[in-house]
Amino acid sequence: MTIETGWPNSVARPRGHNALENFGSSITRSASLQTYLVIRFLSDRALRDDAFRAYAYFRWLDDALDQSSLDQAARIALCDRQVALANCCYQRDWPITASREEGLLVDLIRHHPEPCGGQFTYVHRMFAVMSFVARRHWRPGQRSASCAARSSGDRRREESAAQR
Repeated sequence: MTIETGWPNSVARPRGHNALENFGSSITRSASLQTYLVIRFLSDRALRDDAFRAYAYFRWLDDALDQSSLDQAARIALCDRQVALANCCYQRDWPITASREEGLLVDLIRHHPEPCGGQFTYVHRMFAVMSFVARRHWRPGQRSASCAARSSGDRRREESAAQR
């Protein structure tokens, strides 16, 4: 099964491609220096590249789902397409083409293709979070009423504590 990504620059990526290896760590570093350092210095050496790939891929997907130009239907379609891509990979049905970002997911699963274990659980739980993000009804950057109420309540408590 071939997943049509709909993303520009979709090309096949060979396994172990150095540019792809560095792509995950560079996205992680630019998105969160703290996360980059934690992975770099605290993760097992054998799992470090996979940790960078996982963070970078889900960071990309979350950012893509938060684009204000996408309506809810487009966000849901994007998320569903990514879940389908992962499911194909776990069945060892590798895509012929994938965007550079999707290549991170393909490479991550290619290193551990067993549909069980920690990575499988992590990937599917992250997709559950991404599915929630895709299906939410409020716009990116907009806080829910309960968040706004908590924030104003926190602010009042901080102000009264400062006055004491």
